[in-house]
Amino acid sequence: MKKSLALAMSAIMSLSMLTACGKDAESSSDTDKAASTSSSAKTSEDTSSAAASEANSEDATTATKKSVKLPNPKTTTEPQKDDNGAYEDGYDDYDDYEEPSFENPNDDASNGELAMELMEKADRISSDEDGFKIEDGILYGYDGVESELHIPDGVTRIESWAFKNDSSIVAVYIPSSVKSIGAFVFDCADALRFVDIEEGVETIADTSFSRCSSLRDINLPKSLRSIGSSAFWADGDLTIHAPQGSYAAKFAGSSHYDVKYSSEPAVYEPIDLKNVIRARQYEYGDFTEFTIPGNITSIEGSAFEYCKQLREITIPSNVKSIGSQAFSYCYALKSVTIDGCTEIVGRAFEYCESLETVRINEGCETIGNSAFGYVEKLKEVWLPASIKKMDEYAFDYIGDNCIFHVPSGSYAEKYMIKHNFNYDNNV
Repeated sequence: MKKSLALAMSAIMSLSMLTACGKDAESSSDTDKAASTSSSAKTSEDTSSAAASEANSEDATTATKKSVKLPNPKTTTEPQKDDNGAYEDGYDDYDDYEEPSFENPNDDASNGELAMELMEKADRISSDEDGFKIEDGILYGYDGVESELHIPDGVTRIESWAFKNDSSIVAVYIPSSVKSIGAFVFDCADALRFVDIEEGVETIADTSFSRCSSLRDINLPKSLRSIGSSAFWADGDLTIHAPQGSYAAKFAGSSHYDVKYSSEPAVYEPIDLKNVIRARQYEYGDFTEFTIPGNITSIEGSAFEYCKQLREITIPSNVKSIGSQAFSYCYALKSVTIDGCTEIVGRAFEYCESLETVRINEGCETIGNSAFGYVEKLKEVWLPASIKKMDEYAFDYIGDNCIFHVPSGSYAEKYMIKHNFNYDNNV
């Protein structure tokens, strides 16, 4: 949903790596909120505005906390060293990685005045028939409605802030004519799952794809020569796909953030949006309970973020994936039951400060980084035998006396032993 220029300017004024993603107060008026059992799941504009202000402060604190405790990079294809300590398969020493110095002044991610100038310019440019706002080969904005976005061939630069806070774009294809991608271009594009960047693109600025909570796969070309160190900051469960030995592969290996690496290109598999609870769809909802419909197969990133009155939630077996920050900052949430969901992505229930009990039933296989992080009142967790992988920090900063109930001999039991959690076999 398009936001007014004034709202966008207000959000941009405090741009930095510690600001919260922009929250669209109007988004809570979607008609599909009828799926909720609450009599009213609509958040008033005044309430959302106040909550968004509070969110800025809270997220600043969050970012400060997490900046001192980030997990080591994980790769699906870990670069190997030979007997002399050099990287094999064409990799150079990762110590030679340098943060880029931006030649384009529009890549200054902290310049609020510049942001306003660019947003004003985008507002003045007329959209083409597909909704793109292009002038002299530079893409400044988008008024279209397509969820699968193909940047027009001939565009040479995607300007800073062009798609910031867009929560409708699911996949993006960037052609070889584009040489540079500016700062904050897709920042907080919470529905974005897949990005394909063709050979020819050379520069990705700092924060270009930061805080994309649903982003899973991005194909990066060999032609890349510069990637901002925080280009993928606070993304959900990202795998960077790039040729071995390329600059992008080196970046993936040297990144301070929780990204994985693969030398095999990813292929986008379209999802039926009718069967998805979309990114930010119910954020800031004031309902106390919610029933997830039987047709839903995926809960996207930030879908229920900041639902501060939600008391308990049951995720039915038809849901196969829970996205990053899907239920984060649900401060009143005390009980979570998950029936068979295959994957719980990192940060899904982070900062649910009242959460006491979590029951994950048979069928769940993966629990990501900080999925239940900073849940300091957590008392009991039930984990099934089907669990195959849990991130080292899946239950980071939880209650000291929390006990895990796990099957004897299971992966979950071995995980408890390795990480010194309290556990028993009373399942």
